[in-house]
Amino acid sequence: MVGELKISQVMEMEEAGFFDLRSPVEFQCGSIPGAYNVPLFDDQQRRELGIIYHKEGPGQASLRGLEIAASRLPQIVRKILDRSAGRTPVLYCWRGGLRSRSVVTALRLMNIEAWQLAGGYKAFRRFIFRQLKEYNFQGQRIYVIHGLTGVGKTRIVQSLAADGCPAIDLEGLANHRGSVFGHIGMGEKVTQKDFEARLYMKLRQYQDFPYLIVEGEGKRIGALFLPQALVSAMQEGEHLLVEAPLDKRVQNILEDYNALETDIDAAEIKRAIESISRRLRKKTVAELYQCLEKRDLAQVVRILCTDYYDRLYNDSKPEKHHFSAVFVAADHRQAAEEIKNYLGCK
Repeated sequence: MVGELKISQVMEMEEAGFFDLRSPVEFQCGSIPGAYNVPLFDDQQRRELGIIYHKEGPGQASLRGLEIAASRLPQIVRKILDRSAGRTPVLYCWRGGLRSRSVVTALRLMNIEAWQLAGGYKAFRRFIFRQLKEYNFQGQRIYVIHGLTGVGKTRIVQSLAADGCPAIDLEGLANHRGSVFGHIGMGEKVTQKDFEARLYMKLRQYQDFPYLIVEGEGKRIGALFLPQALVSAMQEGEHLLVEAPLDKRVQNILEDYNALETDIDAAEIKRAIESISRRLRKKTVAELYQCLEKRDLAQVVRILCTDYYDRLYNDSKPEKHHFSAVFVAADHRQAAEEIKNYLGCK
């Protein structure tokens, strides 16, 4: 079909700008990373068209859709042109149907190069699912950074990535810090679909590097599941340990949660404590609630480290796991530099 590109072709485009023509609620459930939502129909209009389709048939639904689209088309085209910023617009809807085709046609009638994604977002999802399921690291060595809660593992990974090393911040992709408290202060949740798409894009970005660096995680980050191929590669990889004094860990955690600068939600923290209370002594739970009431967040963090996390995560202790190297993180930048030197990352 004229003006249509397959997923494999789009993935090779360096200057593609993705535009999602689906309704806002569809977009929120999952989208192509970096895509901009320019809905041809809003949520209410989409529901209206669905009702007409089921009651009066596809012909009447198409006529009503054309009526709505006609009034919105100039505004949508203008937004696409404004947002393209020199990139080639690639438009998609759910299945690569009338919504995206109509706007691509309008752009091409204006002599503007634009493409429709064949199969739409549904085809993209199938592609991501297949790629992650069958992902082959092709001899790529996986270095996994471990450490007790608060040593600064995520900061180290971010520093390594900023310095050009092939490091993936899994918790950043998930917008979750990985613990029972990991969602607090993080804002909107990431869907499994979006997490998988973001992860694949990062894996693809680093596929030609001889190694990959990630933070030690289980099979899940919050409610999001890691693909089995990555879990297996991490289990078989080389494990590095980062250590830090308890006071430094407490400070890191308070900073990560912005607890020293913002009015952190005490009710949300209390709910998280309740969810792990069965793993703690009643006396400890009572002490945590007292400290929370006094807004002594440093003591809350300290107790959780010593009485919960340190006891629970034995795989981050030298006596429980084989580590190729151990790094002391008095400062995460210094630890990142030492890891860079160890790996030979220039």
